[in-house]
Amino acid sequence: MNKTYPVFPLPEFVIFPFVKAPLHIFEPRYRGMIDQVLDRDGKFCIATLCHKQRIEGGEEFHATGCLCKLVDYRHFNDGRYNIIIEGLESVTMTEVQSPELYRQVSIQSRKIDTCEFTDEMILELNKFVKKLGDTNQDLVDYVSGLSYEAKFMNLIYYSPINSQHKQELLEMTDLSIAYRKLIALSSEFLN
Repeated sequence: MNKTYPVFPLPEFVIFPFVKAPLHIFEPRYRGMIDQVLDRDGKFCIATLCHKQRIEGGEEFHATGCLCKLVDYRHFNDGRYNIIIEGLESVTMTEVQSPELYRQVSIQSRKIDTCEFTDEMILELNKFVKKLGDTNQDLVDYVSGLSYEAKFMNLIYYSPINSQHKQELLEMTDLSIAYRKLIALSSEFLN
């Protein structure tokens, strides 16, 4: 059975399972969304906006997004929030009629084919982490205790590739193919 969740469509922002990210919530409809998310199970979806406009007026977002959980927040007197979210799983989203000011989606979990990380892949992942660590030591500390799959998802999120490529990687259902694509897209950065 499909579940319905609020969706927060954002431009140029793609989040992945196992990734934690900060967001500043200032728009009134999304402040209301966070109020309701906090009263429920703490979950909502993040979707990346497409570059084209929908005829009905709202902006179209990609059908593949990430179900997220709000893991920490600070609520300001003026109603704004600073929140930390964590990606839970990649989902397929279908927009549904929303009685709220914010949009809602029905979601389906996506089956992702995991992969065995070979010694060569582990060496490349560690090289990638070290390279990113040159500018972000907190990332190195954070990913050091994660599984290889979680480390890989964080590397996609923090990699210096554009959001269109990140969206393509999120949409892939085979991690070994996504891994090879990330390494190819990041080859200039890694050398």
